Amino acid sequence: MKKKIIIYSIVLFIILIGCGLFLRVTNMDKESESEVNEANDTIVDELDYIDHVVIDIQPLGNFSEAEAERIAGELEVLAFEQLKMLAEIYVQPTQPLQSDYLNKNKSRYDACKLTDAFKQDCTYTIVLLHKDISIPKYRGKTDWGVLGLTLQPGKTCVVSDFRLKNKKRDMAKVILHEFIHAYFNYKHCPKNDVTCIMKDAKGKADFAKKKGLCKECRSRLHIK
Repeated sequence: MKKKIIIYSIVLFIILIGCGLFLRVTNMDKESESEVNEANDTIVDELDYIDHVVIDIQPLGNFSEAEAERIAGELEVLAFEQLKMLAEIYVQPTQPLQSDYLNKNKSRYDACKLTDAFKQDCTYTIVLLHKDISIPKYRGKTDWGVLGLTLQPGKTCVVSDFRLKNKKRDMAKVILHEFIHAYFNYKHCPKNDVTCIMKDAKGKADFAKKKGLCKECRSRLHIK
């Protein structure tokens, strides 16, 4: 009888210890889960000011997908640095540069025709090509050569590196310039700051001095 009582006591003791350990582990798991949730909430709070956008890059003609992929990487960095924006960029297969996109003189590609051809209502689309582009009329001049074009309001930009002095250095800057037109429906830098990426090119293709958004443009776009 005494042996049975001792055995029952030992079993009961083991069960109590087991229950205690289980409750402790469960509480630790809950505390850990709570800490993780709090950490995630903190991260979300810190990222609240960052926008997220999906962008399609559409290369045309002899603009290769490899070139577009390189520029996409540069654009992601610029978008985060200058706009506090997380850009999710997808490079689409290169499409042929059709003769239908040529201007009346067949000398350049009409940027307006290109924006119409690749117009999107949902996803921001950036069309890239190496060939020269122009718009039918600008400030009283016909067939005005441009680096890029964004019809506002709209989500489609067309950019050519044909006129750039330093294509590798400046192409992503030009794209960001056009994208800001589209995303924010924003015009040009009101201060005409030579270092501002939103300064009106006014027919000059040199982006060497343009480093980023100036203080005035950042304020107007509500970017910290």
